[in-house]
Amino acid sequence: MHKNYSNDILLKSLSELKNNISKIEIISIISFIASITNSKIYLIGGFIRDFLLSKQSNDIDIVIIDNTYNFIKKLSNFLKKKMKSYKRFGTFLLTYNSFKIEFVEARQESYNINSRNPLIKKSNLYEDQKRRDFTINTIAFSLNNDDFGIIIDPFKGINDIKKNIIRTPIDANKTYSDDPLRMIRAIRIASQINFKISNNSLKSIKLNKNRILIVSIERIIDEFNKILLTNKPSIGIKYLIETELFKMIFFKSKSLINIDCVKDILNSKLKNIDFISNKTNDIWFIWAFLLHDIILYDKKNLLSRKYIYNIISDIFSNLKLPKKNNMKFVYRIIFSYLNIMFILKNNIEDYIIRELILDYGDIIKYTMLLFKTKINQSIIFYKKIKILKTKIHHIMKYDSISLWKSPITGDEIMKLKSLKESKIIGNIQNKIKQAIINGDIKYNKDEIIQYVVNLNIR
Repeated sequence: MHKNYSNDILLKSLSELKNNISKIEIISIISFIASITNSKIYLIGGFIRDFLLSKQSNDIDIVIIDNTYNFIKKLSNFLKKKMKSYKRFGTFLLTYNSFKIEFVEARQESYNINSRNPLIKKSNLYEDQKRRDFTINTIAFSLNNDDFGIIIDPFKGINDIKKNIIRTPIDANKTYSDDPLRMIRAIRIASQINFKISNNSLKSIKLNKNRILIVSIERIIDEFNKILLTNKPSIGIKYLIETELFKMIFFKSKSLINIDCVKDILNSKLKNIDFISNKTNDIWFIWAFLLHDIILYDKKNLLSRKYIYNIISDIFSNLKLPKKNNMKFVYRIIFSYLNIMFILKNNIEDYIIRELILDYGDIIKYTMLLFKTKINQSIIFYKKIKILKTKIHHIMKYDSISLWKSPITGDEIMKLKSLKESKIIGNIQNKIKQAIINGDIKYNKDEIIQYVVNLNIR
């Protein structure tokens, strides 16, 4: 967790904030345009929070109080850039160099019970701060010439940064009921910046958990994936389980055995989840890690390709995860893991390892990472893993194989054997693969050609 900030450290950070912001070119331009359009503008939200946490951010949020459309028009003309606009919400987007800047007209929000899309009413800075999700995102920094650098913090966001706390600026029940996605966003931010969610917020999230059902699964999974890609996803997983949001998100997938069982499996893997997420930023490998223990819980069907494929397909469908190559990758990771488990329980023969490499050579490095999370296994298991890794490395290096792709084409086989296109070509390719697996020939085109020439196909 971030160390608590003393007042001296925070005052120094706030002083540096003013100094650093004044040096950002686009901020100076925005401040200048505000002065000539008589607009009141304030930097607000995550940029300030991240700066005070010594984190770099290129996302800038600016709230405009007066003459919004005149300000936007003048700024667009000055920069010779057209902004993307969402007029319903009074929001405008600008990309400038490495910065993504969102301008929003100060507003109040009210919500319909069946929707998280607010009704908008033009308002002042205080009301705009009040509508925001968390106190640490309500801190405003004046960009106006007459009071540049003044901090406006009515909801004590700076104090919450000092305490490492995520808290809502108004009644938590209203914040989370109005926009239920904020419940998962609170958990995501807690994982990203290693903060605690206040007890009041946690109680409110649990109370309002059913409200998450009005949010599209795509938005939920987007936040969930961001949790998985943090340095400490275990924080997020733990909060999702504690608040029972996990049940609400994943209950639709019939293939997830028993949701309480899934919860217990994940709870026991929290340290391993952190280990995996710090080893890769491949979201689909992290999904494979999460799913492999859950899917393999049912030991009766461990070697059924169809069973495993159907479970993965059901999960991807119900959570509306993008299938295509992503689902195939997760499936291959889990099945390669099963293959290696089979090898470890039997003799580690070279021909079996060649078959493994030919089928899964492109993902073995990922699969072996899963075994690094099995450190609580027996010493014998650990020694077998070491032997297996050594053999895989040796065979991949000296047999020059990594993934099955025949060095000889079907056309070349037809010429060598004076054959027409038929099933026989596929059978010969299979014989080549098996000969390589058995160690009869090497993964070498000249040897394979000679093998095909000498092959009796009758």
